[in-house]
Amino acid sequence: MFHKEAGISHLILDIILEHALNKFDPAPDRLQGAAKNFLPIIERFVAAGTRIEACLPAFPFKSANKVYKVLGSLPDKAEELALDRLNTMCARVREVYPPGLQVAIISDGITYNDTWAYGEALRQMAAQKQFMYIVFSRIKDLLDIPLPEQMSEIVYVANCTTFRRLLLNKYERADLDIDHEIASNPDTKLTYLGYRRFLESDLKYIFPRGAHRSAHSYKRDCKYLAKQMLIRGDAFAQAIKTSYPNHLRLSIHESVAGTKLSISLLNTKTGFTTPWHCSVAQLANGEWISAPMGEFRKDDRLELVYADGRPSHFREKPREGDAFGISESTASYLQRPKRLRASEYLGATLPSVPVSPGMSSPSAASTSSSGASMQGSAATTPETHSPPTFTWSGLEIVAEDNSNNASVPYGRRLIPQIMDSLAATEPERIVFSLATFSGDSLEFRPISARTFANAIDKTAWWLHNQVGRPDSIQPVGYIGPHDLRHVLLTYACVKAGYAALFLSPKNSTEGALAVLEATKCDLWINACDVSPVPLVKEVLQKRPMNVLQLPQLDELLDAVSTDPFPYTKKFDEAINDPFCFLHTSGTTGVPKPIPWSHGLIGTMDAVRLLPPGADGDLPPWTTDWKTGDTIYSSFPMSHGAGIIMNILMPALFNLHCVFGPAGVLPNINLVDALAVSTRIDIWSMVPSLVDELGETPAVLSKLKSSKFICASGGPVSPVSAGKVNEVIRVLNLTGTTEGLFMGNLIPPREDWFWFCFHPYSGFEFKQVEPDTYEHWVHRNEHWPLFQGIFHTFPEKQSINFKDLYVRHPTKPNLWAFKGRSDDLVTEAFITTHPAIKGCLVFGTGKPQAGLLIELKDPLQKTDELLDSIWETVQQANSMSRHKNQLLRDFVAFATPDKPFCRTDKGTVKRSATLKLYADYIERFYRSRNDDLGGTFDFDMSSAHSIEDNVRKILAASLPDVQEASADTDLFALGLDSLGVFAAIKTIRAATGLGDQIGPRHIYANPTIARLSAIIALLAAAAESASDTTLCERPVDDVGAQIARMIAQHKARQSFSLNAFDYVNPNHGMGLVLYFPIRDGVSYEQVFANLQAGLNRTFDLIPALSGKMTDCSEQGIGYTKGDLCVTIPPLAKADSARNRLVYKDLSAVLPSFDDLRKGGFAPSAFSDTLANFVSGGCILAVDLNHCCLDGLGAMVALKAWAENCRYLQGDQSATCGWYDPESFNHSLPEILHRQEGWARPLHEIDPGTWGFLPFFPPEDEETNPRCEKATEGSLPARPIFPLHPVWPLPRAERCLKTTMFLVTPEKLELLQQDVIADPATNGITPSISDIVQAFFWRAAIKARYRVATEIRKQKFSPDAVSILELPTDTRPHFSSRLPPTYMGSMLILNRTSMPIETLCSAETSIAKVALLLRQSAARITPSLVHDAFTLLQSLPGHRRFSTANMGLEHMHAMISNMLLFPTSEIGFGDAFFANGGVPETMRPQLERGNGRFRFLAVFPLRKDGGVELVLGTHREELEMLVTDEEFTRYARMVDTCC
Repeated sequence: MFHKEAGISHLILDIILEHALNKFDPAPDRLQGAAKNFLPIIERFVAAGTRIEACLPAFPFKSANKVYKVLGSLPDKAEELALDRLNTMCARVREVYPPGLQVAIISDGITYNDTWAYGEALRQMAAQKQFMYIVFSRIKDLLDIPLPEQMSEIVYVANCTTFRRLLLNKYERADLDIDHEIASNPDTKLTYLGYRRFLESDLKYIFPRGAHRSAHSYKRDCKYLAKQMLIRGDAFAQAIKTSYPNHLRLSIHESVAGTKLSISLLNTKTGFTTPWHCSVAQLANGEWISAPMGEFRKDDRLELVYADGRPSHFREKPREGDAFGISESTASYLQRPKRLRASEYLGATLPSVPVSPGMSSPSAASTSSSGASMQGSAATTPETHSPPTFTWSGLEIVAEDNSNNASVPYGRRLIPQIMDSLAATEPERIVFSLATFSGDSLEFRPISARTFANAIDKTAWWLHNQVGRPDSIQPVGYIGPHDLRHVLLTYACVKAGYAALFLSPKNSTEGALAVLEATKCDLWINACDVSPVPLVKEVLQKRPMNVLQLPQLDELLDAVSTDPFPYTKKFDEAINDPFCFLHTSGTTGVPKPIPWSHGLIGTMDAVRLLPPGADGDLPPWTTDWKTGDTIYSSFPMSHGAGIIMNILMPALFNLHCVFGPAGVLPNINLVDALAVSTRIDIWSMVPSLVDELGETPAVLSKLKSSKFICASGGPVSPVSAGKVNEVIRVLNLTGTTEGLFMGNLIPPREDWFWFCFHPYSGFEFKQVEPDTYEHWVHRNEHWPLFQGIFHTFPEKQSINFKDLYVRHPTKPNLWAFKGRSDDLVTEAFITTHPAIKGCLVFGTGKPQAGLLIELKDPLQKTDELLDSIWETVQQANSMSRHKNQLLRDFVAFATPDKPFCRTDKGTVKRSATLKLYADYIERFYRSRNDDLGGTFDFDMSSAHSIEDNVRKILAASLPDVQEASADTDLFALGLDSLGVFAAIKTIRAATGLGDQIGPRHIYANPTIARLSAIIALLAAAAESASDTTLCERPVDDVGAQIARMIAQHKARQSFSLNAFDYVNPNHGMGLVLYFPIRDGVSYEQVFANLQAGLNRTFDLIPALSGKMTDCSEQGIGYTKGDLCVTIPPLAKADSARNRLVYKDLSAVLPSFDDLRKGGFAPSAFSDTLANFVSGGCILAVDLNHCCLDGLGAMVALKAWAENCRYLQGDQSATCGWYDPESFNHSLPEILHRQEGWARPLHEIDPGTWGFLPFFPPEDEETNPRCEKATEGSLPARPIFPLHPVWPLPRAERCLKTTMFLVTPEKLELLQQDVIADPATNGITPSISDIVQAFFWRAAIKARYRVATEIRKQKFSPDAVSILELPTDTRPHFSSRLPPTYMGSMLILNRTSMPIETLCSAETSIAKVALLLRQSAARITPSLVHDAFTLLQSLPGHRRFSTANMGLEHMHAMISNMLLFPTSEIGFGDAFFANGGVPETMRPQLERGNGRFRFLAVFPLRKDGGVELVLGTHREELEMLVTDEEFTRYARMVDTCC
C-alpha cells in the first residue's frame, strides 16, 4: 500500500510540474528538491484519501500599464486561459486520484492595491465557464474581523485600509530586515527584482518623468515601493501559512530554494505567464500566445476581438496570397526567452549548494518562463569546462545555437561561429549597410547575413589558396580603405589560420617596423584598387614581406556559389589564439603589438552576465544594446574601438552595423547626413566629434531619436559633450587596448561625465595625493570572464594603469579621469580651454618647466585669447601639488608647420612630439637666459629710426627680416613664438615700456610698420602719463584708417533685392522674446543695455537700420514692384539710432512668473518695444521678411545679444563669427552663375513652379512645357486660386490664436506610435516630419468636420489639401555662401493629399509623415538653382500666391521653428537671468489671422516639449479639442485674440 501511495503522489507531482514555471533551467537537483519538499505534503492527502487542497496567491489586479501591457482593467481572455489551465491541471489529477485537487486562489490585490471589480469579474468568469476545481478567497478570509455576510463593493472598499492594517498588525515581523532578506534569500531577491521591474514599467505612465522627477529618483522610489510590497507580502504569506497550514503552497514567482511550487498560468511559447501583465492572441493554427498588448497592436496581421463589448484578445487574420504568417521568424514577440543561469542573476544571494538555474530576459523577470519549460523535456545546460589558464567557478547564461542545437554560454562563443549560425537561421537578416554618397544624399547597400557569411568564406578561400594554412597562427598586416574588407579579412584570417594585424597609418616607419618585428609578421596585404599609403611603401622597402593584393569589395561580396570554409574549433582550443592584433598608441614610445585572443573577446560577450553594480542600481554598459539595433562608429579600424564597434559588438549583440562612405573621413557633415538618411540607434564617436556635435545644435537635434552616443578613446569636453548629453544620452566609456571595456557601468544621466565600474572588474583606486587616485586592477580567480586584461597579461596578478582619477565629492563610486601619472596633470586641464588643441609640459632636467601649446587656429593669437589661456594655466597651477610651476614667460606655441604627433584616437604622442620640437625647446630655453641680448640702444627720434631698430631686434631671431619690406607679414617670414618672446624682452628693456608691451602686440600688428607705430603710440602714452611732452608726432597708419573708412561707406550703400528675396512678400516678421531679469536690476538698466547693444549692431550691420523702399522707375531694368534697401550714410548714421522704445507694463500685465506659469500665451505687442513686467522683459521686434528669412533673423538677434554682452564687459563678445558679406544680397546670383547652375528655361522641369509662391507667366500656363518633362520628373504644380492682390483684404470674421502643448512624454509617445506603425515600412520619419504631419492632419480634420457636419458641404474625392512648408535652401545652394548669410533663401516644399484621405480614420500620422519625408527628398541643389532661375525670369511680382492665403479653404502653411537655436541668443547675465537666453520666442501670428491659414511650431522647449499655435474659428476649436487622436498627444494651453 505504501508503494502505491508513493506512486500516486509522484504522478500527481509530475502533473503539477508539467505546469511549472521554469524561468531557470530545470536542473536535476531542483527536481529532486521539489520531490523532497512537496511529496510529503501530497502523500498526507493521498494517505487520508481526501482531496488535495492547494492555495495560490495570485490574480491581484490588472496592470496599470494600459498603454503597453494590457487591454483594460477587467479580466479578459488571458485570465480565462489561466483559470482554464489551473482547472485542467486539477482535472488531470482527478484522473489518477479520484478525490482530486482543488486550488484556492487568494487574491492578494488588497495587499498592494484596492481592488474589487477585478476579483468579482474573475468569480463570475469561473462560474460561467464551470471551472469547478477553483475557489476564491480574499484577504478578509485570513483575518478575524466581523463583517456582513453578503459583502458589497461599498463595504469592501470602506474596510480596505482596515484589512491592510490588521494584516500588518498581526503578521508583520518586527525583526524583518528587508535589505538583509533581499541580500541573503534568493527567493526574496527574485520577487524583489520582479516587483521593481514591473513597477518601473507600469508607474511611468502614472507618474511620468519630468522636471521634478528624474530617472534616478523614479527608480529610487520604485525600489522603495518594491520593498514595501515585500514587507506587506511577507505579512500576507504569514497569514496564508496560518490560515492554510496544511495546503500545498503554489506560487506564480520562481523559487530557487524550493520552498514553493512555481506555477506558469499561461501555457505559451513566449515569456509572459501572468495574465494581469499581458494580453493573448490566437494564431491561425489555434495556438495561443502571450505578449504585451503594445506588441500585438504593432502587427497588422492581428485583429482585436471584443467580448461583451470589451476588448478581449487578438486573433490572426486570414492570410492573403503569399503573405507571411506569424511565426518565430516573422514576429519578434515569438522569440523564445533565452536560458539564463540563476547564479549570474542573483549573484551572492544564491546559496552555495550546486544549483544551475538561469534567468530569462531581465525585462520579464517577474512574469516570464521559457517555452521549453512547459514541455517537460528541456535539456539542462551542459556544464562549462574552463580552459587550463583560467578557472570559472560560477554558472553561465547560455545562448541557443540553432545550427546544432548546442547550448553555448555567453563568454565562450566564437565570433566566426556566431555569424555562421546567424546565416543559417536568419539568412536574410541585414547585418551591415554600406553607405555611399549620391549627390548630397546617402544611399545604403544592405548586406544580409547569408551574403556576409559567403563573402567571409570566399575571402578565406582566397587567402588559403594564396598562402595555405600555417602550422601556427601567423599575423597578416593590412592598411586599407575604411570599408567592409577590414571585417571580411578579420573573419577570413581566423578561419584560415591567421590573425589580421591592423597597423595605424599614423605610425612612424620606425614604430610600424617595431610592431611587425615583434609579431614576426612576414605577410602583408594591400587593397588592389587603391595605392598603398606612404607608410606602407616605406615599410615594404625596409622589411621584405610576401605581399598579396586583396580583391575589390564587390568581387568578394559576389560569393553565392562559394563553398563553406568551416571553423570547427571549440572555445577551450581557441581561448588563447589571437583573433586579431592591434598595437598600443605609441604615446610614450614605439608602439607595441597587443594580441586580442578569443578569451579576451569572450569577456565582451560576458558583460551581459554582470548583475547590476554599485549597490545593485547601476546597470552594465551593454544593458540597452538590443538585437537589431543599428550602430555607426566613427573610429578607424586600426583603433580598438573601431574593431569593437564594427566587428565584435555587431556579432555578439546581433546589431546592424552601418559603414560610412569609403574615403570620407568621419565629420560633422557625415553625421548630419547619416542622421537624416537612416535611423542610427547607437553612435560610437571619437571625442573630438562628440565635442563638435555639442557646438553644432542644428545637427545635434537630429540625433535626439537615437538611444545614445558611446564616447571613448580619450577625454571629451565636459561643456561641449554636456550639451550633447542634454539631447541624447552620452555613454562615457573608458577602456584599454589590452583589456577592452572592463566593468563600465551606466551612471545616472546627470553624472554622464563620471565613470563607474563594476566590483567584478577588480579595480582599485589608490590615493597618491589629496583628490588624486591611481588606477589599479587586481586579479580575482572567480571573475576571469570580467577581467579581460589578464588574458593579455596572464602572468600578472596586479597592473597599474598609470591613469589618475578624481573622486566624486558626494558619490564615492563615481570617478573622473584626471590625467596620466607619468605626465604632469596640468595638461589635461589646460587642454579643456576651447582654443587649445593640445599641450605638453616639457623641461625635464631644467630648473623651470615650460608649456608648449598647440592652438586649434595657430593664426589667432589675440590679446584676449592669450589672457584667457593664461587664466586657464593659472587654474591648472593652483590644482597641482607644486604652486606656480608654470610661468607666463615659459609658455610657447607650436608652429603651424609642425602639428603635434597624434595617435588614431587623437591623443598626443609625447615622445614623438618632444623629439619633433627638440631644437625648438633648446632655443626656447636659450631665449629665456637672463643675459640674453645685453643692452640695446633704441632710437625713438623718428618713425624711420623706430622701424630700423625693430628690424634689428627681430633679425636676431628672424634673419630674413633684413631684406623684407616694412609691410611684410612677419609670421609669413617664419617668426614663431620664441622669436616673439625674445623680441619683446629686448624691446621692453630698450624702450622702458616694460609690461605695457607684450607678445600680443606683435600678434595683433605682425608687420614692422604696424609694430613700430604701436611702439610709438605706447611710448607717447607713457610720456603723456608722466606729464612730459612728446617731441615727435606719433606715427599713424593712415592707410589702415582709409581702408576702414572705405569699408564703412561700402557697407552703407543701398542695394536692390535679389530674386530669392521676393519669395517672402514685403511684410514684417514680428517676433516676441521673453527674458527674465535678475533681482535688483532696474528696468532702466536693462533698457539702456538693449538700446546701446542695438546701436552697436547697427554699426556692425548697417543695413539693419535701413528702410525698404520701392526702386526708382528711372532705374535701369526697372520692373514694377522692385524693392531696394536704403541705408543712412555714415554722416547720418546717428539718425537711425535709438530705435528701441521703452514701455513699463508692470501695472497692466501679470508678472513674468505668472506669464511663465501660463505658458507664455501668444500676445500682440507693438513693434520695437522693450515691454517690462515684474521680473522680466518682453522684447517685441519687427524684421522685414522680404529682406531676411528665419535664419537671417536669428543672425540679427544673435549679433544684438552679443553686442549687449560686450557692453556688459564680455571682451570675447566680438561677433567674430559674423561674415562681413552676410548682407550682400548679390551673392546668390554671383554663386549661381560662377558655379555653372544657370541654364535655359526650356530645360527646367515645369514642376519646379510648385516650389515657388508665384504662378508661372500667363504664356507659360497656356503653353506649358510639360511635354519636355522626362520620366521621374517633379510632380505637377498643385492647383489653387491665383489671388490678385497682396496683402489680401482682412476677413470680416478673423481667426483666434490658440496654443497647444505636446509634453516631452507625449512627444515620445507620438514618436513611438509612429515608429511602431507598419505604414512606416522600416523608414523612420524625423521628429520634425512627425510633428508637422500630426499638426496638418489635426488642423484640416477640424476644418473638414465643421464643413461637413455643420455647413453640410460636400467634397469630391479628388479635392486635395495642400501643405506649404517654407524650407531653407542654404544647405543645397552653395558651400561658398557664408553660413551667416541673412537674405532670404526659402522655397516652399508643398505636399498635397486628398482631403477625405487626410481626414480619414484609416490614415495614420505615420502615413502622412512619410509623405512629407518623400516631398522633402525632392529638394536637391539642382532644383534649388532651377527655382532661382525661374525667379530671375519673372517679368514682375504681381502673380504672387500661396495656397494658404484666405481663410475659406482646406490648405495650410506651417512655419516650423522646432529646431530654432534660441540657446545661441544670449544677451548676457549682468542684467538678465538665465544668461540672457530667451525663455521662449513667439512669432506674432495675430497679424495674419484675417488673411491666411498659418500654423506655427515654436522652438523646442527646455523640457523637450513642443508648442503648436494656429488660428481657428470657435467651432473649429471645438472640433479640435474633441479630436481623440489630437488630444491623445496635445493639450490646449491658452488662447489670445
